[in-house]
Amino acid sequence: RRNRAVETKHDLFDIEKSEREKMIENGDIDDINREILYLHYIKHKDFGFIADKIGLAPPTVYRRHAIALRIMKRYMR
Repeated sequence: RRNRAVETKHDLFDIEKSEREKMIENGDIDDINREILYLHYIKHKDFGFIADKIGLAPPTVYRRHAIALRIMKRYMR
């Protein structure tokens, strides 16, 4: 069975881009996590790029991404 975060990630990519963007904008997540989701799911940037852009270490970006996905999963039900 796939990891729940992986399922949510695939679910987000399956949603139309405009709807995905609304979900990210309106999600109950902090600004940094929102930017991580926006850059990854709307602008299709990789985590190395995102880490450099927002000034965090890549492992921190991965962790924050996983947290944001768990929160977003609530909006996808």
